[in-house]
Amino acid sequence: MSISAIKYPSINAKLKGMYSKRLKNDDLQDLAKQNNLKSAVAILKNKSSSLNVLSEDADREQIEKVLNGEIIYDIEKIVRYLDKNDTQIFNLLISKYEIRCIKRAIKLLYSKNEYDENIKIWTNTIFTDLKGLESIKSIDEFLKIINNTKYKKILKKYFENKNTEYSIFEIENELDKMYLKSIYNSAGNNKNLKKW
Repeated sequence: MSISAIKYPSINAKLKGMYSKRLKNDDLQDLAKQNNLKSAVAILKNKSSSLNVLSEDADREQIEKVLNGEIIYDIEKIVRYLDKNDTQIFNLLISKYEIRCIKRAIKLLYSKNEYDENIKIWTNTIFTDLKGLESIKSIDEFLKIINNTKYKKILKKYFENKNTEYSIFEIENELDKMYLKSIYNSAGNNKNLKKW
């Protein structure tokens, strides 16, 4: 999806700069070849100065937190330049991260963990309507937070009937279908997207 250089010259330049700093396919292959996390952290730190905050002994959760911070920083930079219509489209595209937070919260409900820092980083910045999701302890707490979102109908279907058990995979699949369907419908209803 390209952004009009005429309509958004500033954002176009920013995106080109951001794109050039991304991890390339070769970088990802190098990461996959590493035998330990320490080596992978060294490669990441070498590729991006913003990842220098990671210690050599960083675990997967810490790495994910820093990478999420990078994505959030980029999202916040982009949103500043968009008009109302394009912001709606962009919000639809980044809702995949919102769904990821909801999926992690569902897993949090069924795990022994009581807190997820990688959900909080998103709910404190981009998805503030989901604040509290990072530390839910019960299905009722979860449903209360979800109640004001577009995911309410799907999730209540699974969590309100306490007598029926559903797999987490089934719930995640429903959320993914909702995301893809909304992208598809938006593309069909938006004359600007039809050009691409």
